[in-house]
Amino acid sequence: MVFSRHAIFGAIAAAGMVAATPAAAQMVEARDPQSIMEALKAAGYPAELKKDGSGDPMIVTASEKRKMGILFYGCTNNANCSYISFYFGISFDPGDKKMSAEQVANWNKQRRFGRLILDDDGSVVLRQEVNLAKGGMSRALFIDTVEWFSAAITTVAMAAAGK
Repeated sequence: MVFSRHAIFGAIAAAGMVAATPAAAQMVEARDPQSIMEALKAAGYPAELKKDGSGDPMIVTASEKRKMGILFYGCTNNANCSYISFYFGISFDPGDKKMSAEQVANWNKQRRFGRLILDDDGSVVLRQEVNLAKGGMSRALFIDTVEWFSAAITTVAMAAAGK
């Protein structure tokens, strides 16, 4: 039996469409906070959906017992958001040694993922924006991104503690 190239490529394309269908159900999108909640929970992270001060969705989760937030941006009427930002903050007690602007700048120079910000009150905030517009991203890539941010949390927490 002889197959033409068109028949073979057509069969491959059809198989790809069938295989792609379940993967589409495994996408996370900022316009669907529940998809992010499900991905986090499936990976073993706690997740609680809340609303921020302006009414946009916000997810509270934790990495290695350190609470972090997932903030939603680019929302229309508190829904249909287009991107998220991972957020982790460290505040210092009075008398604690705080991170200096130079330490924050050095941390940012040495790291590719996450951006450290020094607030006016001396607290530090670690943020990482994630674009989920135009189709979102796979659950696997999303959880990998969460794990990169979690590693950055550990690193910044150690730096803030002077280790």
